[in-house]
Amino acid sequence: LSRQPSGVLSCGGVTLDEGRHAVTVNDRPVSLTLKEYELLKLFLENIGQVFSREQLLARIWGYDFYGENRTVDIHVLRLRKKLGLDTEIRTIFKIGYIFDIKE
Repeated sequence: LSRQPSGVLSCGGVTLDEGRHAVTVNDRPVSLTLKEYELLKLFLENIGQVFSREQLLARIWGYDFYGENRTVDIHVLRLRKKLGLDTEIRTIFKIGYIFDIKE
């Protein structure tokens, strides 16, 4: 993970620019919803860490979220497709998700 002073997170071809609120994969712009962006930012800041659905709900949606925890699954699925990172954002069976990308 490369974090530059300008608020740019970069790893394995994925770049998230906090100042511009922009994401690219191998220099190709990717349009994300706010929640997808926040998920990606959390994953980039915590590469290799497993997050449960409940942890993701609390950190991204907030503790007062009253919806289904399956919303996390849907957002992760969309994020995988948009970024083309099917194997890097992995499901850990009965636990949650991990972002494990190589430099």
